[in-house]
Amino acid sequence: MGDPVNDVDPVEEYENENSVGISLVEAISDNDRDTAQNSQAPNTMSTEGPSTEVQTGAYERKKRKRTSDVWKDFVEVDSNGVKQPQCKWCKNIFKASRSSSTTTLRRHLLTCLPYMGFKKKQKVLAVESKEADGAFTVSNFTYDRNRVRELASHMILYHEYPFSLMEHVVFNRFMSANTPYWEKMSQVAAKKECMRTYENEKTKLRALLKHVNKVHITNDMWTSCQKLSYMVVTCHFIDSDWHLQRRVLNFCNMPPPHTGLLIADALEKCFQSWGIENKISSITVDNASSNDVAIRILKNDFRLKKTLSVSGQLFHVRCYAHITNLLVQYGVGEIRDIVDCVRDAIKYLFKEVFPRYGDRDRCFEWVLTDEEWGQVENVCQLLAIFNEVTNIVYASDYPTANLFLSEIWRMKDILGKKSRDENEYVKSMVRKMSAKFDKYWGECNLLMSIAAVLDPRFKMVLIQFCFPLIYHGPEVAKNIDHVSVVLLELYNEYVHEYNSTVEAQREQDNARMNVFGSSSSVGTGRSMQGGQSLFKSFVRSVDTLQPSKSELDNYLEESIYICEEGSDASFDALEWWKINSLKFRTLSKLARDILATLITTVSSKSTFSAGDRVIDPHRASLKTETVQMLLCGSDWVRALYGLKRSSTNSMDVLSETHILLPQQ
Repeated sequence: MGDPVNDVDPVEEYENENSVGISLVEAISDNDRDTAQNSQAPNTMSTEGPSTEVQTGAYERKKRKRTSDVWKDFVEVDSNGVKQPQCKWCKNIFKASRSSSTTTLRRHLLTCLPYMGFKKKQKVLAVESKEADGAFTVSNFTYDRNRVRELASHMILYHEYPFSLMEHVVFNRFMSANTPYWEKMSQVAAKKECMRTYENEKTKLRALLKHVNKVHITNDMWTSCQKLSYMVVTCHFIDSDWHLQRRVLNFCNMPPPHTGLLIADALEKCFQSWGIENKISSITVDNASSNDVAIRILKNDFRLKKTLSVSGQLFHVRCYAHITNLLVQYGVGEIRDIVDCVRDAIKYLFKEVFPRYGDRDRCFEWVLTDEEWGQVENVCQLLAIFNEVTNIVYASDYPTANLFLSEIWRMKDILGKKSRDENEYVKSMVRKMSAKFDKYWGECNLLMSIAAVLDPRFKMVLIQFCFPLIYHGPEVAKNIDHVSVVLLELYNEYVHEYNSTVEAQREQDNARMNVFGSSSSVGTGRSMQGGQSLFKSFVRSVDTLQPSKSELDNYLEESIYICEEGSDASFDALEWWKINSLKFRTLSKLARDILATLITTVSSKSTFSAGDRVIDPHRASLKTETVQMLLCGSDWVRALYGLKRSSTNSMDVLSETHILLPQQ
């Protein structure tokens, strides 16, 4: 044996140099690399005890000594009991050759990218731009296969691509043209990476929900082209930066029957799995009778746990979009024959030439009388209000609860006026529409009213303005007082919770002070606690005292916020409360929970639009677990990058509520 040499593995040297950004050494001596290889190769000749040849037989052929320099870059590993060569650079394992040929190994080194990069001894620069300030940074580029696979899973989930995309020929040629390090991924590998991303983001979301005080749930059902029923559960909350957040919690298979009890059980199971069973503030559902049963069951359970505010008066929220659609269908149903005639006629011609064309073409039979045209115009005038309100409310990407009352009260007002119309068919329409709307209004106007009061542009002024227009006589004062009483009760609950938190913190400070004082007292027994700490304890003790006026009184007595000309549509109530959160410490927490309440289930229905694209006829055999991974993972990856779905998706969901009558 010669003198000991420096045992340096060229792969480790290559990786270390890439990670720290220093230049590679110019050469590695053959003796060093042979020694590094011998240190990793299995010891075939022992200097202690009898040799293997002697033990196994005197006539057995001795193991041939390797002389090829290719073994400087390969090492033998045990794979299922068989010794096989493994590349030190890319870690690929090759089948052992019976004839000890190294041709395959040499050919591999000609295409092994890490090996070629080491031979070239050249760095690649990575330039990263920062859009905020226009600056950019330059650093040494290191190809990370794990990061590439992770980003590939993000791409599949975000864009709803099939797993087979990773095996497409042109896609792989495109990637290879961009980087020589690209390695093709199989469908199976792509699915595993997506599942890994799904689990990672699920863990992050569960940790985020631990720090949220209240959450709001929207729930809806959907049937795919597989003829399987799915239930989507979406969670809404406002984070610490006063930004509205939305996350799809579950997109799970829901076998029939879809009874209220089974829906309630599925929701309860979902809440417990995410650890939010004591944080549910409201649940928004459509008008199905099974949902009424489910919400009643959940409300009773939560009432026993004493987790509902104001005795659950704000717990059940009916979907505004669904109610509007029902109202329109009821209204159009009264003149269904005329509406069908108009639609068929428009497919054939336009209004101005209907009578003349009817005289010439015997096949044209959709000629409306002047009376029927008058009915169409009256119906359009009535339903135009619903269409206008829907467009105004959903002009926002994420409508908060304070936006609804200022527009929806117009529906109540127009129905009241049209109930006294001179045309009997209009009265018949309004009677059916009013019966449905009154049920919705009676259950949701309280929530919308409180949310409107918490909008600094409206406060109680909007209530005092619109209630006299939609109520009559003593009902006006009665409903205004009801809003005030419930708002005060809700505020007092938050004050009690806040004071309890302060009291608990003060007790902890006192306990800490006593422990510190007993161990640090000198002679007199007085604590050596710092001045700032003592001052904070004093502030907490004073903070529990009730002021002469509450935050709610001060807020309501202040004048309403007047937006600048033309900026009312861009006003952000959440931003206003964020700025004034120090001034209204308790009331701002109340506003954060109320404004996050969802008045519609459109966010859940938009997930169904994605479901139609994911479960298309070409992928109808996807397992339900895979469907949930794809739909939830897509939503979470969008949130990860701060991306939103196109606003057209929401309008597509709402298209069923629009008036499909001719423009007048």
